Amino acid sequence: MFQRGIILFNEGKFTQAKEVFSRFISYFPEERELVARAELKMADCAFMKKEYPEAIERYTEFKKRYPFHPDLPYVEFQIGMSYFKQIPSKERDQENTRKALEAFEEVVKKYPQTIFAEKAKDKIVFCKRRLAEHEIYVGKYYLRKKKYQAALSRFEEALSLKGSGKEEEALFLLAYTAQKSGNKELFQQYVKLLKENFPQSRFLGQLPLR
Repeated sequence: MFQRGIILFNEGKFTQAKEVFSRFISYFPEERELVARAELKMADCAFMKKEYPEAIERYTEFKKRYPFHPDLPYVEFQIGMSYFKQIPSKERDQENTRKALEAFEEVVKKYPQTIFAEKAKDKIVFCKRRLAEHEIYVGKYYLRKKKYQAALSRFEEALSLKGSGKEEEALFLLAYTAQKSGNKELFQQYVKLLKENFPQSRFLGQLPLR
């Protein structure tokens, strides 16, 4: 029965595979090793069917039930991927992006020597970039509304996401917003940081450098 579930899974028949794995767990609870594998495959079925909330629930339950299982690096990576697959455009709320980032950072921290840690590093860069893009998007909205303090707060948040690739733009926007708000000291501070960190920045020509 377990092999039948594997065959169905490999054929892409995820609904049927899930049903077979569920029956296997009910019929053979004493087969603990295979039951664990069946439970993991049920989570994989949900993931492959793009039923990401269910996949997260099943992977998380697997973690709790089998805290020392050798597939835990994969399981934790898949939790991250389940959130990652739900990441929206920069205009929308980024809760799933934050949860994906948290999950991937946990994989890198706990399983640094695994292939999943390497895969997670690439996803971390994307998550940070999307979060920074969102903060910049919202910050620009506040800037247009002349709500300078709110804009500065958002651009600061974007700057804090080290490795996002958006630090240069965030520094420019911080300097520009400080200038618009009339805070000369803050303006000079951000211009200095922009020049030090990005001496060839295209943004420098858009600011009065004094």
